[in-house]
Amino acid sequence: MKRTSCLVAVLILAVSSVAFAGLPPVRLTDTCATVPTIDTEADGLLTLLAFAGLGDLPSYWTADLEAAMTGDGIPDSCELALLGSALCAVGRTPDEVAAIAALRGQFATNLGLVNALLDKLTLLIPIALGDGDTKPSVDVRLAAAADIITSRPVLMSIPDLATAAAELDDMAVTVSDFLNDPDNAMIIGMVPGLPDSLRGVVDFVAGLVGLSTEMQGTVTDLIDQYSGDITGIVAQVAAARDAFIALKTNPAVTPPLTADEIALIDGMVADVNFLIDTVDWLLNLTDAVAIYGTAGKAAGEPFSAAGDYDGDGVTNGAVAAAILGETASWTPANVQANRPAFVAAASGDNPFWNGNPTLPAVGVVGLGLLAGIVALGGAMSIRKK
Repeated sequence: MKRTSCLVAVLILAVSSVAFAGLPPVRLTDTCATVPTIDTEADGLLTLLAFAGLGDLPSYWTADLEAAMTGDGIPDSCELALLGSALCAVGRTPDEVAAIAALRGQFATNLGLVNALLDKLTLLIPIALGDGDTKPSVDVRLAAAADIITSRPVLMSIPDLATAAAELDDMAVTVSDFLNDPDNAMIIGMVPGLPDSLRGVVDFVAGLVGLSTEMQGTVTDLIDQYSGDITGIVAQVAAARDAFIALKTNPAVTPPLTADEIALIDGMVADVNFLIDTVDWLLNLTDAVAIYGTAGKAAGEPFSAAGDYDGDGVTNGAVAAAILGETASWTPANVQANRPAFVAAASGDNPFWNGNPTLPAVGVVGLGLLAGIVALGGAMSIRKK
């Protein structure tokens, strides 16, 4: 009897694992509000994007956005469920308590970055669309800035200023055409309320961006797609800003600048400076994002497909493939139904998950037989007595 019990104990210990970097085994439960919050926010964001006219959006349950949208082999909803469950966990050891606290600190960092981005967006919107009170829309102000030059022959005689005036006029026309195009009316109408709408999905975004270096690559790729155009525009408006600053102190400007023209220049200089600072911040945003469960950005990130949350030698991606099947077989219903099993298996809460390659040769069926032998041995022992 004792030998059989010892054998079972050894087999159990053989497939048990120590959580990566002190992170505890977890399971997806109704008592953790973080995961339902993330799920609800993800659905809300998809609804918002669909309303804005963006078609062909993936289901939240099957979306796999890492590595510039090519995916890493785990539905993001599953990785977020693993992260959310870990954020809700209660540590049983000092190492687990410290790991959970560090994880929550990283989530707070990313949450702060998302909110900072929305704060900047809130300030940028009236720069572009005007504030409906003292600040006209940007196309009106660009045209007025060009007029400061074109209305003064002495300035138009300077080739660089004449070119700057023409470029400002072109920008004003381009922006005006966009803002007044009926096809853009719905999107433009949504823009003033966009920051407040996006405040409702900050937990989802903060969780998503820090899942892995591969997810960070997706964010970087999105920024890079537009960075060339953005930096080109910034360089253009910065040059115009410098030219107008010089005009303010140039005694040769005739007629002299009016108070309204000076106020226009001062306002646009402040706006351009804010735009330059914001673009610089945005282009370096991914460097500030915390990758969950790591001190930096490296292989073995515990929530990534290549990572191994519970340190049992089986990557999270291999767990997902065994439980959810290959990517082509994913459906929202399949992923949603099997997500709890993935969380338990990947985190080490259930080391006996079906398909675990680290199980001893006897496998789950063998362990069941051994349990039966233990029970039988106990019964026989009692009968002998």
